[in-house]
Amino acid sequence: MDPRVKEAIELVETNLKAGLRADHVARQLGLSVSRLQHLFKNETGTTLIRYLHEVRIERARKLLEETHLSVKQIVSEVGASDTSHFIRDFRKARGLSPKRYRMNFLSNKKSTTETKKIF
Repeated sequence: MDPRVKEAIELVETNLKAGLRADHVARQLGLSVSRLQHLFKNETGTTLIRYLHEVRIERARKLLEETHLSVKQIVSEVGASDTSHFIRDFRKARGLSPKRYRMNFLSNKKSTTETKKIF
C-alpha cells in the first residue's frame, strides 16, 4: 500500500475527534485533496471522505455499546460537527438512530445474559 495512504489512514484513526476533513489530511501529507483522493481510492476502493464517514459511524457504534456517553457527547468524540446530520448518517448506515441502536443493544445484551442464567 502506498505509504501516503497508510499515513492518511493513521491520521484519520488517531485524530478522529479533531474533526478531520479531507483537506486537513491532504495538507498534513503535503498533497492536494484531489491527489490524495485519487491515491486513496486506487489503494482502498473507497474515497477518503467515505472512509472518514465509516470510521466515525463505527467508533460511534462502539461508544454506544461500551459507554454511557450521551449521543451529543459521542458526536463530539467522533469529530462530527453537526449532531442532527450525524444522527441521520448513523440511521442511514445502521438502520436505527443512535439512541434506538443503544436501546436495542442493551435489550439484546440483557436477554442474552438472562438466557445464560437459565442454563
